[in-house]
Amino acid sequence: MIFTGQHRRSRQINLGNRQQLNREDALRKAETERQQRLETRRKTEAARRLVAAWRAKKARVEHQRRLRTAYLTSGVSAISLAGIELDFAFLIPSLFELPRDQAAACLKVLVDNQTRFSDTLLVSFCSIWKYRPLQHDLVALTAQSIVSFPPNHTLPFSLFPALAGMLVQENTLPVPLLKTLELVILAHPLQVVKELLKNPLLVEAFTDEMLAPLIKLERLPDLESPINALPLTLRLLKNPQESFPLVALVIDLVPSGELDCEHQFKLAQFCSHELVETLVRILPPMPLAKLFLKLFELVPDSKSNLLLHLTLAATPSPVHSLWEAFQQTKVYANLVSDPKKVYEDEDAWKLLQLAMELYSYWSIIAMDVDMFNSARGFTKEQIGDVATVLRNAAFSTLWNESHIPAKPILFTTLRQLYTKDTRRRFMPENFWLMEKYIDANFSASARHLDSIYFDTNFGLSNALERILQQAPFFIRFRTRAELFVQFTERDKATNTPLGGDLYNREVSEIRREALTEDAERVFAALGPNLRNLRVQLVSNGEPEAGIDGGGLTKEVLMSITDEMFKNPTSARPLFVTNESHLLFPNPINSTPGRESAEALKRYRFLGQVIAKCLYEGVLLDVEFSRFFLQKWAGDTAVKNSFDDLYYLDPELYSSLVALYNYEGDVEELSLDFTTANSGGSSINLRPNGASIAVTNANRLEYIHAIANYRLNTSIASQTRAFLNGMVDLIPLHWLRMFNPHEIQTLISGGTTSVDIDDLERNTIVNGFPANSQTIKNFWKVVREMTPEQQHKLLQFVTSVPKGPLLGFSNLSPKFGIRCATTGPSPVFDFYGNNQDNGVVRDDGRLPTASTCVNLLKLPDYSSIDILREKLLFVIESNAGFDLS
Repeated sequence: MIFTGQHRRSRQINLGNRQQLNREDALRKAETERQQRLETRRKTEAARRLVAAWRAKKARVEHQRRLRTAYLTSGVSAISLAGIELDFAFLIPSLFELPRDQAAACLKVLVDNQTRFSDTLLVSFCSIWKYRPLQHDLVALTAQSIVSFPPNHTLPFSLFPALAGMLVQENTLPVPLLKTLELVILAHPLQVVKELLKNPLLVEAFTDEMLAPLIKLERLPDLESPINALPLTLRLLKNPQESFPLVALVIDLVPSGELDCEHQFKLAQFCSHELVETLVRILPPMPLAKLFLKLFELVPDSKSNLLLHLTLAATPSPVHSLWEAFQQTKVYANLVSDPKKVYEDEDAWKLLQLAMELYSYWSIIAMDVDMFNSARGFTKEQIGDVATVLRNAAFSTLWNESHIPAKPILFTTLRQLYTKDTRRRFMPENFWLMEKYIDANFSASARHLDSIYFDTNFGLSNALERILQQAPFFIRFRTRAELFVQFTERDKATNTPLGGDLYNREVSEIRREALTEDAERVFAALGPNLRNLRVQLVSNGEPEAGIDGGGLTKEVLMSITDEMFKNPTSARPLFVTNESHLLFPNPINSTPGRESAEALKRYRFLGQVIAKCLYEGVLLDVEFSRFFLQKWAGDTAVKNSFDDLYYLDPELYSSLVALYNYEGDVEELSLDFTTANSGGSSINLRPNGASIAVTNANRLEYIHAIANYRLNTSIASQTRAFLNGMVDLIPLHWLRMFNPHEIQTLISGGTTSVDIDDLERNTIVNGFPANSQTIKNFWKVVREMTPEQQHKLLQFVTSVPKGPLLGFSNLSPKFGIRCATTGPSPVFDFYGNNQDNGVVRDDGRLPTASTCVNLLKLPDYSSIDILREKLLFVIESNAGFDLS
């Protein structure tokens, strides 16, 4: 190959580059080897230094050990040692290397001269105890030194955290140490309790003998974290008979509402039936009341269990001793004599509070037939005394607006007694009335309270308003009924156009042939504006004669209630009746499905209808069952209790009472926790109820579960829909003023008979001369009518078969009779016979009525017989408004 000059130069350059790279690689390798040699030398030197340091330290430690031993064996005092600022804890290992007698002598020197270090020494012993168990006498000797501290000396109790740590490791404390600690507790019980409260782990390690000196304490130290008092409380409750004085002090430290779930669970688990029984047996009434009221605050979820244990703890129940103790207080004597005063005595109120907690609980689980059970409750005579105290105490707190812890349970028990009294009268008539303590002119002053019921929060600004809200039965029914009427009148004036003028309201057409369907559509569209309803009835496509001045609305309401309550045509009627023919929601409509959804809309509609009747003062010949009416007195459906079952199914009620009193083995009856619903399907009263047999122990739970399902669960959705319709017009807190019987009176009137004398006194006659014989004949005929005919006459004139709740003076407009004769009136003799030359006027016409203004248009008949014939014909014919 022949190289040119250019090729030769390129070859020389490449050769030079390779040589440069080789030189660089050699330099890097040399540097790496040098660094490795240096690192090896550094490590070797460091190892030499470590070995030298270790040897030096070992020599120093050995020297110090020999020095300490020499000091200790030569009896050098602890003061001298302190002077050279040695750590005493560092001396402890050396003591164990000495003979026992020499170690004890040295330790005594330390303890006698430097007491402030005694606990440090003991802590050191505790820390090495597991390694040197044979030297326990040294530990005991150090602990005994603490006993010699003056009572007012502040103990440096780092001892107790060390003991707690030792417990974590060993789960026990040495016996000699425990015995020595007993001496420490005897000398300094207050400080020991404080340390125990700081270190809950130690509580379980303390024996009864160690706790004995603490039980006598009359006060406890202040705590930064009172929650720590709970473990000591539980430990003391293991022997309540001896330790209760301290239990009462400690449990009082535990703050209410601050226990976490774990602590609540522990306390609830500890409060067994056996413990409660022991406490009831050993404690006087006052300590018992204080303890259990505190427990109710600490574990509210276990309150029912505690009350059950208390109720069953002894025979007779502790409610008797609590009540008797309360009767010895000044509060009791003063309440009986003057309920208008305030009585401050915290202890007395606590006695009454726990007594009423127990009695209220007994009232819930017991039946009315057991109400006068003297073992668990009160005798009839005692209940009169209890009711008097509760009534007066409630009145006192309302009148003076006083706040006492017992107030909620006092009112709960008071209402329970009042409810039982309305079911089965056992108190004297008018017992609950307190008007004589309020105001001689109460009825007049109460009429000015209507504004409170237009505020959801009631605006409680005076005693009368508080009474109406919380204990309305202190005021007689007629006064409350007057207030209810005033509430509705005030609402009409406030919320209807032009102050409630009927003739300025929008007209809603309702077809007579589809009255209920059209009314449901109209009511649903109006909702709360239902108060402005004005009806135009349409028959066969043509408007009927008459302008709605309230009468047509009344007729629509009456027609709906007749169809839906009295003559239902549906295969699944919305309401059914019990054996007493009293109405309640049909349970079958609670089963899921399209039909039930449509039924719930109808329930809401019927709630609107009933509310509209109450709102307009339209009385209905419809009676509801007591247990259903009881649900109306609240913002949501109120739950009924077992004894309300009597008003739903008396036969089932009697069967369950028989089961409650059954003396044999209930399990032999083969009952389980299931029941059948209205459709025949089985319903579990408890989870897996079919596998849970009813026994003597759980039969009470079964009885209440059956009652709860029948009275509450099976009609809950129907009741809720019904009440939701009612509140469109009537706030349910208006109805809280009344018991079920009184609500029924608002709906259908107070009596079944018509007071004709009252009607005559409050009737306006127009067009007839004074002392008209026709008017005299009319009243004579009316008085001769049967009660049913009298109701029909009222319905013909007013569209309502009963008189107004508060008498005919409250009928608006007034009942009127107008002469329907166009010519001169006939002349009658003394016996009511026509003497007008044999000329008979208007005998062929029938009486007519304008129900919208409560007006009877009566022709001037020639004889009483014709008047009777014509009047009876129209009231029996059930004619519509075309007669007007």
